[in-house]
Amino acid sequence: VLPDFIRNINDKSKKMIWVHALSVGEVISAVPFIKVLKEKQSNGMILFSTSTKTGYEVAKSSFDTSYDIVESVFYAPFDLFFSVSRFINKINPDMVIIIESDIWPNFIYQVSNRNIPLYLVNARLSENSYKGYQRYSFFFKPLFSLFYKICTQSNIDKNRFSGLGVPCDAIVTTGNIKFDQEAEFLDNREKR
Repeated sequence: VLPDFIRNINDKSKKMIWVHALSVGEVISAVPFIKVLKEKQSNGMILFSTSTKTGYEVAKSSFDTSYDIVESVFYAPFDLFFSVSRFINKINPDMVIIIESDIWPNFIYQVSNRNIPLYLVNARLSENSYKGYQRYSFFFKPLFSLFYKICTQSNIDKNRFSGLGVPCDAIVTTGNIKFDQEAEFLDNREKR
């Protein structure tokens, strides 16, 4: 079921920015980032999705009480072709930003197939995850290559993504967004 706000998005003059964070930890990481993003994209409409009940509750309390920076908070669709396709078609985002590590292949492929710039922000890759992705690199190498930019927490994470075959020019170390508040990854192409 589509949330009511999705059925009622009519203002096509504003840039539509869809930010997704999996659960509580990622939502908390996203709060300072969202504030900076809103400053840099003041003409943008930010929509925020999460996958869990606790993540949703934290997002609602973080964004509904004082900052007036997020248009709406909603649950992300299940990673099924028709549900994802319906959400993307209705929202019609100009940009999609995934916080940290919520990798849903169907969602990523559908965003990429529509030529929507896709970012992975505050990305981290543990040694175990890295080894798992390497084992199935035939699947994950093309998947991670669909990101316009991957912004990593550390150089170790950057090297691991590079080791998965992500082009070096698509990876930048930006630090942890809980502490580093600048959204430097937005290049001039994305500031229209």
